[in-house]
This record gives sequence, C-alpha cells and structure tokens, in this order.
Amino acid sequence: ILISIYPRLFVALLLYAAGGTVISFMIGKRLIHLNFVQLQREADFRFGLVRVRENAESIAFYRGESQEKLAVSNCFQLVIENFYELLIWTRNLDMFTTFYNYLIQIMPIFLVAPIYFSGAIQLGALNQAWSAFNHVLSDLSWIIDSFDQLSSFSAGIDRLGEFVEEIESKLDDSERVFMSASDFDQVSKQQNQHDGLDTAEDSDLEDESFMNVSNSSSVIELKEGLSQETPLIIDSLNLYTPDTTRRMLIHNISIKIANGQRLMLVGPSGSGKSSLLRAIAGLWNVGSGTVSVTSYSKAMFLPQKPFCTVGSLRAQLIYPSTVSEVDVELVTDSKLNGILDQVGLTGLVDRFDGFESVRDWSDVLSTGEQQRLAFGRLMFSYSSGRIDFALLDEATAALDSNSEKKVYQLLQSTNMSYISVGHRFSLLEYHSKLLRLHGDTQWQLEEITDERRAQAAAVAQLQA
Repeated sequence: ILISIYPRLFVALLLYAAGGTVISFMIGKRLIHLNFVQLQREADFRFGLVRVRENAESIAFYRGESQEKLAVSNCFQLVIENFYELLIWTRNLDMFTTFYNYLIQIMPIFLVAPIYFSGAIQLGALNQAWSAFNHVLSDLSWIIDSFDQLSSFSAGIDRLGEFVEEIESKLDDSERVFMSASDFDQVSKQQNQHDGLDTAEDSDLEDESFMNVSNSSSVIELKEGLSQETPLIIDSLNLYTPDTTRRMLIHNISIKIANGQRLMLVGPSGSGKSSLLRAIAGLWNVGSGTVSVTSYSKAMFLPQKPFCTVGSLRAQLIYPSTVSEVDVELVTDSKLNGILDQVGLTGLVDRFDGFESVRDWSDVLSTGEQQRLAFGRLMFSYSSGRIDFALLDEATAALDSNSEKKVYQLLQSTNMSYISVGHRFSLLEYHSKLLRLHGDTQWQLEEITDERRAQAAAVAQLQA
C-alpha cells in the first residue's frame, strides 16, 4: 500500500525505524550494564542478610553488631546508588521512546500532504497511507519499545552465563553433561528428603539456641563492674531451655573465677555446656540467679563454628574492631604476621597476596585454619588491651593435638582468664579448675591437681 501510494513514504519509514533503533541503542546500552550491576548488588545484599542471620549468635558473642550493620548498610547503599542511576537512564530512554511514538502520528501526514494538496491522491488514500505507515512502523519499532525489558533480560542472561561458566570451569570434560528432567526430579526429591532428615536432627540445636524469653517468669540478672581480680562470679544460677518445655539444664550453680584462673567445662552432650556460656555472655537469660563480670566489652567468645567477617585478612584479625578504632602501630604487617606465626598460620599472608586481600574466608580456609585465625583474633585483642577474659566453646575441635597444644600454651603465656568447653583429656594441662555437668541438672567443681596435669601432658605427648 505504501509503495503504491508514495514510495518515498516507505523509504522514510525504514530510515525512521532504523534511526530510532540506533538512537535507542545509544541511549539504552548503558542500561544493560546497570541492570547487570543491579542484579549483582542485590544478590550481594541478600547474601549479607542471610549471612548475618546464619551467624547471628556468633556475631552477638563477638559484639560485632555495629560492624556487621555497617557492612550490610554499605551493600544496601550500593544497591540504592545503582538503582538511582538506573532510574535516570530509564527516564532518558522513556523520553526518547515517547517522542518517537508521538512523532509517528504526524510524520506520515507531513510527508504525504504535498501530493494530497496537489491532487495526486484522494483523502481515502491519505488515510490508508497513514494507517499502513503506523502499522508497519509499530512492527519495526518493537526493539525500541521493548529496549528496557531487553536490557533487563540481557543482564539476567549474562549473570546466568557467568554462573554456568564458573561451574564448568571446575568440572572435567567428562562431567559436563546435561541432566534429564526425570533425573533432576529424582535428585531433587532425594535432596528434599535429606534436608528433612537434617532438619529433624538439628531440631534440638535450634530449640536450644532459640532465645524466646516470653515463657519465662524470671530472668538471669547480669551485672558489670567487678574488679579485675575477679572477672567472673556466678551466684545461684538456675538455667532452663528457652522453649515451651522449660527443661532445667543446671540447678543452683555458684562459681567464682579469679584473675588468671582457667576453668575447663566438660559434660555429656545436651548437659548445657554451650548454654552456660550463652548465659555468661548475656545472650541467654531464661532462668534465675546472677552473673557478674568485670565488663562485657573486655570479654571475647570463640565459638566451635568459626565466624569470618566480610573483608580483608587484616579485618579478620582485628574483628570486631576496625582499623580506625585501634592504634595504627598495632595493625602493621609485621605485628599481624607475628600473631599469625604464633597460632601456626605462617605463610597465610603469602598465599593470599597480603593483608588487604579480600576473600570469602569461610570457603577458602579450612575449619582448622579458621579456628587458629580465631585464636589470632583473640591474641590481637588481648595484646591491644581490649580484653582480659575469654570463653572458648570447643574452639580447638578441628585442630590436631600439636596445634591445640600450641594455641593453649600461647594462652597460658598470658594473664588472661578463660573458660573452655572441651572433651579431650589433654586439655586439663592448661586449666586450673574443672566443672563437670552431669546432665541431670547436677554439677561438680574440682581443682585440677599437678598430678592430673602431668597425666594430661603425658596423654598429649602420646597423641602427638
């Protein structure tokens, strides 16, 4: 129709559509990158939130809430900044697209008007030309009208492509196979069943760590302000589980830790060893009695499952402090290297190209290396005068006997008081008192004699 009425109108249509597509691409190509970055930053933000949720207890023990809040806030700020720029470029593209679509309505009239007024065509042919022009141009303008959606789709495909490439880079050629739908359903079913079993097995642990105090008629009283000569006093403490069963774990326990004393905590699984540490740290208050400490800011907790914050290797060692909060002389490479050597992590800096290297440390370090890194964190805080008391919840469970001996000898060389949860008899060598939890709410406090320490040392020697 267009060619028969006015061939130049068809040529103008093609030029107009091609020009609009080129201009749309020039304006909107920035959107592809911005959408890609937006997906990436939103994923980082979600990862940060999940990571904080999964490690909430460890973060609370370390008193690292402010630093984790800052890290998550920085991730969210990056999301907002990129989204703001995304809105600006989307606005620019929408303004051009609106101008482009409105110009379509009048352009064919201006092009055909001269031949209409000259009498070469009738009014009906003019309406036909206008209708055909808009119909064909709407088809040719699909890229222009959908460029915003295409940029989002392209960004998503790019991220999926990088994900597949990263996975395949870890596989051998023989392992790069596609999974059929039936096989995938079978694997998914098995995985769901496995997850269900894991959930059932871990239910007791979840109940134990759930800190709902609404069912408690009384709470444990926490006090600060003791003298440094007595960093911990527990008086008439009754400890319960925080779930609806309100099961008593420990009955009427009273102990006192003097400066320089080291207490070892033993007992069967479920007797309340970790729960007692939570109560001392102020995270669990279901029960009655009093826990008095010098200052919670002067204590550090080392959990069995190590926690690594997001950041550089330097940030791992000084956590929960930041570089701006400590003396510059304390965070020099030589000082931190000395601490790593003390805990048996010689060469760690060279492996990761310096202290400013940023990694997902929970993945790149073994559990044993993470536990030694936690002891390095403890020694840094002690040497900088920030702490003088430590709570160790099976903090050497992943270490061999020699590594365990090394870190505990390091602790013994200080004046730090600490409480350790452990199962190895060899640990008696590094403690002065033993607290036994029998599992039936009963407990027993014993002095560790020199003879028993010698026996523990002999056992450690045999294990080595």
